[in-house]
Amino acid sequence: MKPVAICLFLVFGLISGCGSSDVSLVKKGTMNGYETTTIGNAFDTSFDNPTWEEFQGEKGERVVQFTGNITQGLHDSAVNEWFTAFGTESDIFTAESYPAFLILSAMQNQIISRLSEEDYSALYEESNQGDQLSAYQSVSEICKLFLKRHYWKVGDSVQVQWIVTPDGESFNLTSLASNSWKGYKADLIISAIYN
Repeated sequence: MKPVAICLFLVFGLISGCGSSDVSLVKKGTMNGYETTTIGNAFDTSFDNPTWEEFQGEKGERVVQFTGNITQGLHDSAVNEWFTAFGTESDIFTAESYPAFLILSAMQNQIISRLSEEDYSALYEESNQGDQLSAYQSVSEICKLFLKRHYWKVGDSVQVQWIVTPDGESFNLTSLASNSWKGYKADLIISAIYN
């Protein structure tokens, strides 16, 4: 009788082990607009120390959570995405880029206003490196240096969550949390991760 019980236990274990976990569902899935790779591939390669887990939320929802740390490559991608999203000084005179230029100027003003006079002077000296730059170029270079040092800092921890639908067939991104991401829209964050 014991061999039959052991066999039934093994068969049950194999059958239950063959089912997809919520983590597998999310990792094998894709994000809208980024169907060229899976979520698992994008996140596992973009972050150091990638960890996936699933648990039940306070209201019984099925949560998949990813945690990791920002890599140098992701930092560089995010800085590039920032400048791509807000335009560059080289095309400020076209009608299409004028709104982007206004946004870039506003963002630069925010960055500059956060710097102490000492930090601004140090960045100004470093950005000019003996060259005579226009006032706009200097501000732009200062912002680039600031972003390279402080935007999406290498090693910062991140936490991303998805909620799996009750039928277990699909999921929705519900949370992007990191000190590096405060105040930024989800589409800019996802774009940096995937590009």
